[in-house]
Amino acid sequence: MLNIIIFIITIYISFFSDSMVKKDFIAKIIARFNVEDVFFDNNINFISRDKKTWFNEMKIDLTAVEDGDLIVSNGYLVGMVTDVLKNNSVVELITNNQKKLSVKIDGEYYLIDGYEDGYLIIKTDREVDLGLRVATSGMDYIYPPGILVGTVFKIEDGKLYVKTEVDFNNLRNLEIMKR
Repeated sequence: MLNIIIFIITIYISFFSDSMVKKDFIAKIIARFNVEDVFFDNNINFISRDKKTWFNEMKIDLTAVEDGDLIVSNGYLVGMVTDVLKNNSVVELITNNQKKLSVKIDGEYYLIDGYEDGYLIIKTDREVDLGLRVATSGMDYIYPPGILVGTVFKIEDGKLYVKTEVDFNNLRNLEIMKR
């Protein structure tokens, strides 16, 4: 239980400046996701990636996971376990251009439309400030709300470029969020 509280604090602490808001938010997350069924393990190593599907999926060395478990790195979302095999597990990455990740920026909902040149892309005509944090919204019913994805880095030609703190070419410090 202490592990999840530490992890949640690490991820969400930067979102709020008021300590009562922080405590209330953490309590809601714990209540929503049944702390009894959640744990974190930071002993994950990725085994392989195919150059054809480099930004779509990877294999990790854990089999004590289930479909739907999340993979994070330094508090930022990497992907979700989609297939548990005999000797490893497959993780679908958030950089997969064929999937639409639902995110929230400053109270507004968006979809990640793709990944290009090291940035997650959101197509929109809305005005958004640079530097705002981007987190999962939960609206896709796939990822729980509030997991950091990145920050708005630049806006150009109707696209928001979201910079994630995860280096998808050199994945390190992987942790599993098991539900």
